[in-house]
Parts: sequence; structure tokens; C-alpha cells
Amino acid sequence: MSGRDYGVIKRTLRDALLELLLDLGWHDYKRLSQVGGLRYGARILELKRLGYKIESREIGRDLDKADGKEYRLMEAVPSVPQGKMVKVYLNPEDVVKILAGTVPDEAARAIQISYASYQANKEKL
Repeated sequence: MSGRDYGVIKRTLRDALLELLLDLGWHDYKRLSQVGGLRYGARILELKRLGYKIESREIGRDLDKADGKEYRLMEAVPSVPQGKMVKVYLNPEDVVKILAGTVPDEAARAIQISYASYQANKEKL
């Protein structure tokens, strides 16, 4: 791992995105990408982890074929920060076994790897 904290590196994009969203109005993905960069979704996640409540909705004439999403900040003041979670990807068969009380070796390895990644990155946004 490089040890880079992308929350710090991208701080200016996150701040610019927050400034845009502070009007509490809806902003489409095109505008957000202009302000927050192509990875504006990562900046939104950072803001959520800092405690900002942000909602999204599909836009377009036909929601079955939506033209993307738009987002809005629900409150200008952050609430309780959202903690990081351990993300584990398991196949459905292993999930069934875990729910039944047994942990297959492959599932246990996936959990160990995911938890190690979480530990290494838990202080980063």
C-alpha cells in the first residue's frame, strides 16, 4: 500500500463539492462531476462519512431508462459521522453455510483479508 490518504489529497474537490451542495438544492451528476471531478461519487461518500446527509434520486423521463442521478444535501450542518464498514464478498453458498453456523475455509479467508484491509484503512475517509 502506498499510505496515501486520498481524503487529504482530494480535499479541495470535496470542499468544492460541499460548497455547491450547501444551497440544499438538487444537482445532477453532470454538474457534480464538473465540480467534484470524475470521482465525485467518492467525494460524496467522504461527505457522508463526515456526517453530511445526502440523498439521491434517479432523473429522466422514463425511470426504467434513467438518465442518471441527482443529489442534494439535506442539512447544511453535519450530524454524526458515518463509520467505515468491513466489506466482505462471499458467494451465496458460503453465506448459507455461515447462517447455518459453519464458516467454510474460503469464507474465513475472505473475512480475514477484508478485515485486514479495513484495519489498514480505517483512519482514512
